Amino acid sequence: MKRFFIITLLAVASFFLTMCKKGDAGPAGPAGATGATGAAGAAGATGATGATGPQGPTGISGNANSTEYFYQGIFNFATENQIQLPLTTTLDTMNQSAWFVYLNFNNFYYPIPGPGANPTSSYRVFWGFVSSTVQFNIILSAGTGESYASISIIRIYLGHTTTGGRIENNLPDIDFKNYHAVCRYYHLNE
Repeated sequence: MKRFFIITLLAVASFFLTMCKKGDAGPAGPAGATGATGAAGAAGATGATGATGPQGPTGISGNANSTEYFYQGIFNFATENQIQLPLTTTLDTMNQSAWFVYLNFNNFYYPIPGPGANPTSSYRVFWGFVSSTVQFNIILSAGTGESYASISIIRIYLGHTTTGGRIENNLPDIDFKNYHAVCRYYHLNE
């Protein structure tokens, strides 16, 4: 009888265990206390130095309303018919300035637009404003082109406008095709 009772008890227990299903998860408990912050780790090693960027223009020189931007390097128009030179400024300054560009060949300065060191080569220049930068584009428009040691860009801030938005011509009566005359007049470095 004892055996029958144990077998019956096991059969009933097995029946209830197979009939039970897992219940739904209960609600999340409260967040535990924050532990103590550990000590800061040691500083990492200094990374390698990055590559040197391209040479920018020499710093500003001149007086309150004139600036010379000097680009040094080899500018070879015999191999590239267009060279771009960036200059950081504002759109307002670009629009209210007179710009003069000179190519330097053996310390002779050639104003452009116009012929270069080789009179059969002719150059033109244009510029536009893109994202805080005036982008100067110098193009070989005729001839074989030459190699220049530097390019100077002189900015003369005019700053005065008349009705209708036109800039007043308050430039002095000097020959702006003569780089040295412009530098002397505006006390720029030659």
